[in-house]
Amino acid sequence: MKTVLAIFTGLVLTCLTSGFIKDNFAKSNSEKIGVFFDNTLDFNDLVKMKLDLAQDQINVDYQALEFNAEDKLTSIKFKVISEGRYCGSGASSNLEKGYGFVIDRSPNAKFYFQVGLHKK
Repeated sequence: MKTVLAIFTGLVLTCLTSGFIKDNFAKSNSEKIGVFFDNTLDFNDLVKMKLDLAQDQINVDYQALEFNAEDKLTSIKFKVISEGRYCGSGASSNLEKGYGFVIDRSPNAKFYFQVGLHKK
């Protein structure tokens, strides 16, 4: 158990000290946040993304993750809680295109939470 805790702590520290600049985590402003998962991400990217989102009161619970031989994400299942309330969940085993969610906190938002493929 100590080994698992040490490895997790090491991963978290590595992620905190390294920069994470990817198109997968698009924070255009504090009202609208888009997060998309694709096959370019590895485990460290997911940990960093989760920590960054927690700063905006968004909790992403990774319920299932699968990686290929190159340690890149191939399948994901997640649920999202924002500002203390359950928003929704998603799952995909085809991550050739971005798959994820958008939270729109603006007063005139048509939908607070949306999940699906990334529109490019």
